[in-house]
Amino acid sequence: MYRTIIFAAFLLWCVRLQAQSSVEETLYTIRLNDQLYNGREYVFQFQNAVGSQGYGDLGFVDNGTILFGNVIFRNVPLMYDIVADEVITRHPDRLMNLVLVKQFIRHFTIGDNRFVYLDENHTGLKSGFYHEIYYSNNLCSYEKRAKIVKDFATGTTREKRFVESVYFYIKRKEDSDFIEVKSQNVLLNLFGEKKKELRILLRENDLTFKQNPLKTISTVLAYVDNAN
Repeated sequence: MYRTIIFAAFLLWCVRLQAQSSVEETLYTIRLNDQLYNGREYVFQFQNAVGSQGYGDLGFVDNGTILFGNVIFRNVPLMYDIVADEVITRHPDRLMNLVLVKQFIRHFTIGDNRFVYLDENHTGLKSGFYHEIYYSNNLCSYEKRAKIVKDFATGTTREKRFVESVYFYIKRKEDSDFIEVKSQNVLLNLFGEKKKELRILLRENDLTFKQNPLKTISTVLAYVDNAN
């Protein structure tokens, strides 16, 4: 009888502990969500413009991942507005879109694309979000896209269009600053001693910087990395 009472008391304590843990976990999740959904409301601009202000002309994706502060959130609806250089999400309970607080975002993914926040004070590049092309201990490369809206006139018709600019940057371990890559020659000249074999590599893979800069850069850097 005495043992039964002790065992029942132990079970009751376990249930209470589990319930408390569950409550604490729920409150922790709510607190994290409050932190994530603490930005200002986002309103789509340029709705009459031709094109999109999203990266790759994408709107929201539902399976985004974001490292916000020190917490990873998965399967979050995300959109990257490259006109404003801001990351947008949908509030789960309210019918509104929110701008995520930029200084808490360390990196995020949209589809197969991974973006990181680079600080001008540490990289020399303008502070903002950059698409990661390649990253290792020896080499890294980023793509930066920017869009503006311009007015175009065709006869009597006038319309607004998104106009995009794309920039590519590479940094070798021995470099103090990022180097902007504007052409295939600039890319290959960074690795002069391997220039000939890199030309053969790109020709064999039917790659050119002009036609496919992302694949060309990542192929060159992976080859150089493995050769070292």
